[in-house]
Amino acid sequence: MMTREQVLETIRKCKKNGRDAVSIKQFIEETGLSLARVHRYYNYWNDAVRDAGLRPLDVQGWVPTPVAELRKKLIQRVRRFAKEWGTKTVDFENFRNFMPTHERWIEQAFGTWSAYLRAAGLRGNHKRIRKWRDRHKGTKPVSRRRAVRQKK
Repeated sequence: MMTREQVLETIRKCKKNGRDAVSIKQFIEETGLSLARVHRYYNYWNDAVRDAGLRPLDVQGWVPTPVAELRKKLIQRVRRFAKEWGTKTVDFENFRNFMPTHERWIEQAFGTWSAYLRAAGLRGNHKRIRKWRDRHKGTKPVSRRRAVRQKK
């Protein structure tokens, strides 16, 4: 019967074989042990991996990026975009078209687009947004199809 420390040491050995993180499949293939040995001490695989001092994989099998690292990469990306375009004012649509970036990443790391730009030392193009809001104040957004029908 393996002890808890022996289970953790086995997980650490899988990591030493050159991988960034250890999946259940890798553990079973490399050790030949069943998952029941891990579940004797831990309810969840990721808890065992954390106790072994490693970073667990997320649901899709990726190593999750820490928020600080994500923030750094996103800031570099928007600064590179601004430098290529030769501007300090960045519009979200242009940025998204030329530098595909998930909106969720920005929300997770910064909360809002404006906070993202402030962290990078840039400005957003708010004139267009303000003009639209002033023009449509108190009206509901109308789909293009509905607007065409109403004109007829």
